Amino acid sequence: MSTYAEKIADQPSVWRVPVPFANVITTEMSAYVIKDGSEVLVVDTGAPTKEAAEFLGAALDELGVDPKKARWFLTHLHFDHAGLVKDFVPKEALIYASRRGLADGTSASNEALRSYVCDRFVKLGLERKHARAICAPLQLNVPLAEYGHQVQAVGEGDEITVGHYRFSVLELPGHTPGSVALAGINTPLCFSGDTVLYLMAPGLALRPDETDAVADYLESLRRLETLLEAGTIERLLIAHGPEKGSPLARIGELRGRHLGRCEEIVALVGQAERTGQLLNGAEIIKAIPWRIPYESVDQCEPLQQWSIYSLGTVLLDHCVAEGLLEEVVSSTLEAGSELQEARVYKTTAKASRKGGNHV
Repeated sequence: MSTYAEKIADQPSVWRVPVPFANVITTEMSAYVIKDGSEVLVVDTGAPTKEAAEFLGAALDELGVDPKKARWFLTHLHFDHAGLVKDFVPKEALIYASRRGLADGTSASNEALRSYVCDRFVKLGLERKHARAICAPLQLNVPLAEYGHQVQAVGEGDEITVGHYRFSVLELPGHTPGSVALAGINTPLCFSGDTVLYLMAPGLALRPDETDAVADYLESLRRLETLLEAGTIERLLIAHGPEKGSPLARIGELRGRHLGRCEEIVALVGQAERTGQLLNGAEIIKAIPWRIPYESVDQCEPLQQWSIYSLGTVLLDHCVAEGLLEEVVSSTLEAGSELQEARVYKTTAKASRKGGNHV
């Protein structure tokens, strides 16, 4: 019996390695070791900590896997999934990463994202000092392109084999623009990263190109749903927490969660309008009943504040893109007499026509 890895499938042989990762909700990130004959593919690595590196190393030793001879597949470049690449994965080992993810995987891209998110938070109505404090530790994507590893860019439909087993790359944007999964062609397994989780609803990416991340995410859920309904895949091997119940049911719950949040937002704006108020983005986001152990979002740790304000902004953007809300620019003065542009929101005629079924 393995101390560090749990065998979860036989065709092909797959082990789940719960790499330690202390976060607000999660305590681990699931790396997966796929073996058939002499071939090995490791899906994701873990966060860049000594504890994570020692645990993953012990698991591979126990399974008889040489990190130099294994290949590695990254579902996305967030630090809890790809953070061990720099100091753990040997330079001669082949790493598969999404084409779009690699474009975002640079120090310059991280800095641009930090600056963009800070500006968006200010436009929500946060003071710039507060926005900077939330964004200061932000380095979501590891700069994989700068590490000097042997990296092969992959995209939709590319095929990766492990022994006799074939997998197809699925592009599943939403959680990140470059999120990808490995869907079995001759096995019913799908390694889906953070697209579907049971412990929590995955965060959605706030992007400088201002693409509608909610629409992308809903489409990614639909694609997985279609494969599950057709029987092409039967299991989603997720990155955080255990599999709990039907993946189809969970996809329905996640879809409902995000659309329900959009309905809440439109309702909040409409209620404020009826009392003669126009709410800015920060006021709307703070009014949403998030599942947090505090009375206010602003009492949370900076990383959790960043996560909530980012998701709230993405949801607001989706409501605007769907024609349910309208943004109106409102300029105010913040501390230090620095002029700050904030946005307030109005409901539209389309939202009124839809009534309670907003999205």
